Amino acid sequence: GGVQLTQLLLTADEIRSLNLSGVELVVLSACNSGGGLPVASEGLVGLRRAFQAAGVRNLVVSLWPVGDEATRAWMEAFYRQLWSAGREPADAALHASRLLLAERRRAGRSTHPFYWGGFVAIAGGP
Repeated sequence: GGVQLTQLLLTADEIRSLNLSGVELVVLSACNSGGGLPVASEGLVGLRRAFQAAGVRNLVVSLWPVGDEATRAWMEAFYRQLWSAGREPADAALHASRLLLAERRRAGRSTHPFYWGGFVAIAGGP
């Protein structure tokens, strides 16, 4: 038999209705996952806000479309800081970005934030 792929579609409304108060960290590594749609009197409504409303304690989201190589490098640095160095998510994100910036400087590559600053950690629920 072949591989069967199942598509799962989960909306922001469905996420918001979940009880995720025991979830410490959600990482949304897709492009522009920190964005949303402007809604009058509610600000930006999107996945980030839905996970916060559901009670997730920390989120990592992207601020713009980030390239595959930059995403891979940042995520490796982030998880290294999170797990090996034992940092909290916000601190791990900051250190990951600083490490990538320093690597780019040493290599004489562009230090534009596009290459190292596309991901941030956000405190979510309580």
